[in-house]
Amino acid sequence: GTAYEPADSLEKKAGLDIKYGLTNNLTLDLTLNTDFAQVEADDQQINLTRYSLFFPENRLFFQERSGNFEFGFENYNSLFYSRRIGISEGDQVRIYGGARLVGRTGPWDLGFLSMQTEKTEDLPSENFSVFRLRRQVLNPYSYVGGMVTTRFGADGSWNAAYGLDGIIRLFGDDYLSLKWAQTFDRDGENEAFSLDPARIFVDWERRKIEGLHYKLNFSRAGESYRPGVGYENREDFTRFGDSLQYGWIPGKEAKLLNHRIFLDGFAYLRNGDRSVESAEIGPGWSFTTKGGSSGSFSFKRHVEDVEKEFSFSSDAEVPAGRYAYYEFEGTYDSPQADPVRLSTIVNAGTFYDGARLSLTLSPTWNVSQHLYVYGSYQLNA
Repeated sequence: GTAYEPADSLEKKAGLDIKYGLTNNLTLDLTLNTDFAQVEADDQQINLTRYSLFFPENRLFFQERSGNFEFGFENYNSLFYSRRIGISEGDQVRIYGGARLVGRTGPWDLGFLSMQTEKTEDLPSENFSVFRLRRQVLNPYSYVGGMVTTRFGADGSWNAAYGLDGIIRLFGDDYLSLKWAQTFDRDGENEAFSLDPARIFVDWERRKIEGLHYKLNFSRAGESYRPGVGYENREDFTRFGDSLQYGWIPGKEAKLLNHRIFLDGFAYLRNGDRSVESAEIGPGWSFTTKGGSSGSFSFKRHVEDVEKEFSFSSDAEVPAGRYAYYEFEGTYDSPQADPVRLSTIVNAGTFYDGARLSLTLSPTWNVSQHLYVYGSYQLNA
């Protein structure tokens, strides 16, 4: 299943990419028969959850100035996820071409993208489009904006979404984030004044390294919320979280640059009956040294309510039921400036109805300012 299958047949393809600066702050990209042959492969991941894994975008065309298209909720959930374009079930889908306009016009940050993909055995030819606007308001630390995404298939299928968002600096280090989104598609009831196709996100955060820091979050996704060009690893839920922290900056004689204690936690509730689907809570301590290294230690209690049996592998199944288990996690990152550095993560504890020990080692060798070699090894037992 992992062997390469060699092929010696000659394939001829041609493509075209054009970048044109309309103004000093506005750039137009045009692409035809887009080639992603040079793209870095995804890091292999082991899924120890019952939800889909998130993989970052590795294609330069979508990475460049991707911040103009950000519309994120908690974790990696987002109204726009560029890997929906030209990738299906981990396989590439040919992109006929498209256009992207990114930059700033007046006070507005602007992002526009439209691309057309080829028909495959499982998918029709589709057009993906996204339009994003954002601007500062009140002060340099606050903004409001909006986004519209569409996905149209040649077979008549369609999905559309819109979102409104803002971050307001209330006072001092306190920020309030508000986001609202709704989706509509061919097979939905498409009720504009219903919470079923909607996504709500509210976050109040105090951003401080020293002293009290908190992050209080409420998020909800309705039963019919389906962002066709976005990413959601759960459906039909309400979430509460996230953290309380207190930090210190020691004196000049201390070896620590800063350190903090924290209490992290969240709970996912099913919208149907308000039962707990997943929950996690626990304290911890993290630090950064003046030498550039950093680390953390935490202890967590997990609750998972499994409605349907699922499996991690052919010989590791989790029966339906309610599980409570405990986990210790320790991390350490050596100084970033070292020629050879190491990142380490250790997890140990109970896991559903068994036990788990996980070790992740990620060494990096800075060969020069232009070249580094990176590797990763993970053991789960």
